[in-house]
Amino acid sequence: MDKMRLSILTPTYNRSYILPKLFESLCTQSNHNFEWVIIDDGSTDDTEELVSNWISKELKFDIKYHKKKNGGKHTAMNVFGNRKLQLLAIKNTIASTNLDHFINEFVMR
Repeated sequence: MDKMRLSILTPTYNRSYILPKLFESLCTQSNHNFEWVIIDDGSTDDTEELVSNWISKELKFDIKYHKKKNGGKHTAMNVFGNRKLQLLAIKNTIASTNLDHFINEFVMR
């Protein structure tokens, strides 16, 4: 049986100025059994270019990026609402061991 992975969902609209802080905090996680799903709600800034650059790098986790027509946060969340286990990440950072604790507590059971 495949191990279940955590999906970290980040809806965004014109937040390329703050996404690098979250990216860096995800890179420093002690557990990389997750995917980062970025739902771009029609940003007009350089969010798409920024995320494309990250995707082109060799990372310890996968990044999924979906850009859609602007329709509000609730419509962005509906794009990937069928993940088995998800964590909403809209804060600037996640402490380096937070995902490890979350995965061990909820995913690995």
